[in-house]
Amino acid sequence: MTDDAVARRLTRKFATTDRPAPWQFVLYGGIGDQVLWLSLLPSFRRRTTRKVVVYYDPLAADVVRLFAGRSFDRAIEVDALDGEEVARLREQQRFEPGTPLLAWHWSFVGDEIQYLAAEHRTIADLIRQLLRLPPDAPIDRPVWPRAAREEAAGQMRRLGLPAGRTMLIAPWAKSSSVTLPLRWWTEVARHFAARGFAIATNIGNRGRGFDRLGMEMDLAALPGTVAADVPLRDLGPFAECCGNVICMRSGLSDLLAFSKARMCVVWPHEVRREIFFRKLFAIWSVERIYGAHEVVEVHAEVSAPLDAAVLPAWVAGG
Repeated sequence: MTDDAVARRLTRKFATTDRPAPWQFVLYGGIGDQVLWLSLLPSFRRRTTRKVVVYYDPLAADVVRLFAGRSFDRAIEVDALDGEEVARLREQQRFEPGTPLLAWHWSFVGDEIQYLAAEHRTIADLIRQLLRLPPDAPIDRPVWPRAAREEAAGQMRRLGLPAGRTMLIAPWAKSSSVTLPLRWWTEVARHFAARGFAIATNIGNRGRGFDRLGMEMDLAALPGTVAADVPLRDLGPFAECCGNVICMRSGLSDLLAFSKARMCVVWPHEVRREIFFRKLFAIWSVERIYGAHEVVEVHAEVSAPLDAAVLPAWVAGG
C-alpha cells in the first residue's frame, strides 16, 4: 500500500471540524503510558486556548473515563490502527495543533534510558518536557466513580475475600525485559498466607490499547490463590478493598499509585546488566513519579530465591 493511501486513512480517522484546529493526542502503549499522559494533560489543557482531543483504542476506554472532564474536551474511540498507520504516526515529530500526535515518548526522543542517561529525571519529567509544561506541573489523579467502589465491594464478597486482609498479587508485566520465575511469586503467596492474608491473583489482561504487546498472554492465578479478573474501571477501589498489593513494576502500578492500598512494587533485574537497571529504576520509580511515599519499591535478582527480608515491614509482618 502506498504512503498516500496510509495518509488518507489517517486523515479520515483523525478528521476534525473544530476551528481553530485542536490538539490531537493518540493514546498508545500500555496502561502506564496512558496514565502518565492523561494525568499530565490537565496541566497542558489549562495552558492552551485550543481544545484537546484524545483518541483511544476500545481496550483503553476504562482508563480514559477515569480522567473525563479534566484531561480532554473530547475523547474519541478509534476501532484500530494497523502497523503502517502506527509507523506513520511515529514519524510525526511536529508538535502542533491539528496534527495527530502519538502520545508516546519514543516518537519524539526514542529510548528514554539513553535520552536521560546523564540526567536525574523521571519519565514524568520527560513527558512534561514534551508537553512544554513547567517542571512542577502537577499530576492529576484518576477519579473512580461511586459505582466502581460499589462493584469492587461486591466483587470482594463474591470471591470471599476479607476487606483489609487480602493481598492482591499482580506478578506480570507486558513490557518488562526480565521476569521473576513463577516459583518466586508462589513463595510470595505462601509467605503472606502464612501470616493470615487471603491471597488473590490479578489475572486481568486489559488496557494495552493500539499497542497489542503481550495481549496474547494467558494470565492464570498462582497456585492456591483466588483468581481476580477485575475491570480496570474498578481496579483502584478493588485494591483499596483488599488493602494490600504486591506487583511487578508495570502499568498497573502507575494506576494503583493513586489508590489508598498499601503497595509493594517489585523490580526484577539481572546482575549482568546492573547499570541499565539502575537507570531504569530511577526513571520509572513509582515513588519518584507520583510522590507516592507510602509505596515501597524492592529489587529482586531474577536468579535468586525469594528473600523475605527485602519485603517492607508492613508486608513481612502483616
